[in-house]
Amino acid sequence: MTSPPPPNTARKWVGHNVRHHRTRLELTIGQLADRVSALGFPLERTQISKIENGHTNVDVEKLLALAAALEVVPDRLLRDPEDLDYELFRRLRVNWRTAALESERYRALAELLQGELLAIADRLSRDDISGMTAAEVVDEDSFEIGEHRWVPAVARVAPESPGYSEYVEALAAGRGSMVYESSFPALTPWKPKPAKKGSK
Repeated sequence: MTSPPPPNTARKWVGHNVRHHRTRLELTIGQLADRVSALGFPLERTQISKIENGHTNVDVEKLLALAAALEVVPDRLLRDPEDLDYELFRRLRVNWRTAALESERYRALAELLQGELLAIADRLSRDDISGMTAAEVVDEDSFEIGEHRWVPAVARVAPESPGYSEYVEALAAGRGSMVYESSFPALTPWKPKPAKKGSK
């Protein structure tokens, strides 16, 4: 069981987190005070300023009101900011490693397949209809593949912008996805081939 932090430290955590989420929502201290007051917990701008600077304690009711006004769960205001960042870093790292390893696996497989294609292409004659050699067909495929692009389904949000917390949380939870885009208009949009019936 972890020991609770000293009061001064806890106040600093809450203050840092309140300021961080207020800035994320692009709210002034006055606007945050209005939001909290609308929830039935009047807080003056000077009181919020003291909270953000870690100069005053926050009772449970006001903490819940601040969390609601800042659109976060109360835990986000109570935790050590560095612990929150480290946890997010750890989760993003797991997803990044998985994606990067898969990318390397497919890259290595593609190189292996291309090598065998070119080895066989050397034994094939020129196609009478297209006039191309098999090696030239592989080169054309390579060019087309190079024109295919994958872009994030949701555009990246800068760390200092509103919505960044939600964006990075989605990535950490493994909900990031990529969609197909081609920089070469003549290309047919790429779609994965459906699995054959009975195949595993």
